[in-house]
Amino acid sequence: MERGEFVSAFIFLALLAAMKLANITSFRFDSDEPQHAHVVWAWTRGFVQYRDVFDNHMPLFHIMWAPIYGLIGDGPHVLVFLRLTLLPVQLATAFAIYRIGEGLFSRKAGIWAVVLAGFYPGYHIISLEFRTDNVWTLFWLLSVMELVAGPINTRRVMRAGALMGLAFAISLKSVLLLI
Repeated sequence: MERGEFVSAFIFLALLAAMKLANITSFRFDSDEPQHAHVVWAWTRGFVQYRDVFDNHMPLFHIMWAPIYGLIGDGPHVLVFLRLTLLPVQLATAFAIYRIGEGLFSRKAGIWAVVLAGFYPGYHIISLEFRTDNVWTLFWLLSVMELVAGPINTRRVMRAGALMGLAFAISLKSVLLLI
């Protein structure tokens, strides 16, 4: 990658990060976000999903975020902070996209795939929200990354399968992707 192209990609990625931070705090809350926050809240209070609180999602995401919610505490700020907790998930997702592009094509393709995915409006908006789909997407992309980032061997397939299992534990939509 030439120096000018590298600088351009860096500027786009910095702009994307600034937009993400600005939009996390100012973009409207989708109706799913309070629903997911409520299920996480229920776990912090000792309620059990499907027995005490109904939700149409698998429980792994909510269980994972229960300790984080416990640290944040109740209040009007909780949804913004829950959105902020997904920033590391977004960074890991960008890394997986990069590694998939690099594994299939080149480093240059990986970098530009991250830029294009980040600016894609549908993905940019959904990735701001506190919802199961963000972690589910991460596990699927990490699974694909394991399969394309190097030669196929037993360990790589086992890691990909474990990551795919985590995706299934987050959402039954995984069945559609697997088919």
